[in-house]
Amino acid sequence: MLSISSCAQEYALPIFDQLEHPMVFCNFFEADDEGFLKRLITRLKGQKLKTVQELQRLNFRILAVGNSFNDIDMIHAAEKGVLFRPSEAVKKDHPEIPVVTSYDELKKCIAQVVETVEPNSKKQKTG
Repeated sequence: MLSISSCAQEYALPIFDQLEHPMVFCNFFEADDEGFLKRLITRLKGQKLKTVQELQRLNFRILAVGNSFNDIDMIHAAEKGVLFRPSEAVKKDHPEIPVVTSYDELKKCIAQVVETVEPNSKKQKTG
């Protein structure tokens, strides 16, 4: 399983350390000579949705995890999607997307998806 984050790697590393899973980063911060934030480097416009679509073209099955309105297209494009600690506005506007609020819940969600997806198939087992 491959994890991809659009969060800046400086913030995402602690999260994925807790999940005990490697990941690929889409954004990072650039610091000035004194170590202060200079700018956010976004590697690709519309990167979340495009990344999901390109990985699907390579026959990857995608579990998308997001927390904001910026993540909705990615979540809908993925085979499975979940919101992790979203705002009340996001939950209200997208009740169709499951919500988890802790790292333990997120780990369980990931494990359930991994267990239900057949190898070499985009379809999930149905009971």
